[in-house]
Amino acid sequence: IQFRLKNSKLNVERAFKAVQQQSQELTHFNRELHEEITERERVEKALRDSENFLDDVIESIQDGISVLNPDLTIGHTNSVMKKWYDDKMPLVGKKCYECYQNQSQPCDPCPTLRALQTGQAERETVPGPGSSIDWIELYSYPIKDKETGRVTGVVEFVRDITERKRLERRLAQAQKMKAVGTLAGGVAHDLNNILSGIVSYPDLLLMDLPAESPLVEPIKTMQSSGKKAAAIVQDLLTLARRGVSVSEVVNLNDIIKEYLVSPQKDKMLSFHPLVEFQTDLDPTVLNVMGSPVHLSKTIMNLASNAAEAMPDGGRVKISTQNRYIDQPIAGYDDIKEGDYVVLTVADSGIGIAREEISRIFEPFYTKKVMGRSGTGLGMAVVWGTVKDHNGYIQIESDEGQGTEFKLYFPVTREQKAREENSISIENYRGNGESILVIDDVEEQRIIASKLLKHLGYTVRTVSSGEEAVAYMGSNTADLVVLDMIMPPGMDGLETYQEMITRRPRQKAIIASGFSETDRVKKAQNLGAGRYVKKPYTLEKIGLAVKSELAGSQASACIQMTDNR
Repeated sequence: IQFRLKNSKLNVERAFKAVQQQSQELTHFNRELHEEITERERVEKALRDSENFLDDVIESIQDGISVLNPDLTIGHTNSVMKKWYDDKMPLVGKKCYECYQNQSQPCDPCPTLRALQTGQAERETVPGPGSSIDWIELYSYPIKDKETGRVTGVVEFVRDITERKRLERRLAQAQKMKAVGTLAGGVAHDLNNILSGIVSYPDLLLMDLPAESPLVEPIKTMQSSGKKAAAIVQDLLTLARRGVSVSEVVNLNDIIKEYLVSPQKDKMLSFHPLVEFQTDLDPTVLNVMGSPVHLSKTIMNLASNAAEAMPDGGRVKISTQNRYIDQPIAGYDDIKEGDYVVLTVADSGIGIAREEISRIFEPFYTKKVMGRSGTGLGMAVVWGTVKDHNGYIQIESDEGQGTEFKLYFPVTREQKAREENSISIENYRGNGESILVIDDVEEQRIIASKLLKHLGYTVRTVSSGEEAVAYMGSNTADLVVLDMIMPPGMDGLETYQEMITRRPRQKAIIASGFSETDRVKKAQNLGAGRYVKKPYTLEKIGLAVKSELAGSQASACIQMTDNR
């Protein structure tokens, strides 16, 4: 019995030890299991955090992002793509070309297909979803299996480049207009010199002829033709951005009213008798600082285009209004905030094709009837005029629905000068004062000399700035008439600078076929007086000389002729 009890005790002790050992093993297992569960939870949380971070990064990107499977089905997109293409129905699971390009087959060209085939990143510019997004740039990056290198998908980055395309078109247009303008400026300069004789000599001839002479009308016709040719030269100068002097306070309502009763408008209606004009002119419209001649041509060209666009008749509406601008106009990011006068010319005609809108301001790009609608410079003149007036152009057109041009001009708070009556020649005759005419073109020297001598001045001419400086070293002149451009030697500014070092109070007026430039203004700041635009007329040069010689006494006389 004792033996058995002893063995039983030993068995109990062994069993107890076994239970203890199993309990310890179970505790260790539970600890390891808990640690494993905790680690799995940590890993799962880290994975979720990583996925959330990746989603946040993808959603923060302003470009569109799509992840595509090899069969071109969409596996994932960001909110930008959903906003651009479908904000109501899910894109995931659909073919990319069906959702993004509304096609039943893959696009051609397709950078994503190329990326799947080549395993290389690809790029392509393709049409956008419309609305305000016309063009997108599509970057396709292949996703590869790290072990096999096999392409398992593609990530597409989609960037809206509509504004960049617009800026590129504007830059190309500006560069093109600059190149054409450079050519036009050179041609216009030479033509201006040639036309001066045709425009200026008739004044002298008519003074020597009796009123009943049969030569009076032919000479006037010749002069009128010369002035028309000079007007075309001014169009060329406008293209060159060198012919618009924006220096007069004008009211667009006045210019519109003058055009509506002008012979040009009547001639245009003779070709388009079914066209009617309607106006809606704000009587409180503010003034602008501008060139009446070029603003008038702008209105004439826009009205003519509108009439041409309605071969079966219709209505052209011309309106003006004041408007405060603090938001960009379509196509302009750099618009200056402020008050503008908006000139609108609208028609209900055939409209302008979308691909042609970017070309309508090109010189000689026209679909008008030759011999009936001008030189093909009309819209180019509009473009140049608006630019020179620091304005903006907005065009809205639908084929078959009509076209609307809105021109924005900055307002001025200055008031218009009071109109004066015609001035008698006796008010600007000279009394033998000495005039030195400086011009590199012989015909210009002869014309200026004859006009000034006819007015009673004593005239001497020289052909260069260097010759003028040498002449003034040993002679005097009450006034110099100074050409501004005299290649290849000293120009007008350099000549005047040399003169005033020897004769500080030397009086001068400046002459040029171009508008006032920075160099003209520098010469005036040094003491030079009035600016006279070629070609000369008797009244124009006579008033300028008289004004400068007489000082402030004749300033009122010259004021009213500045824009003739």
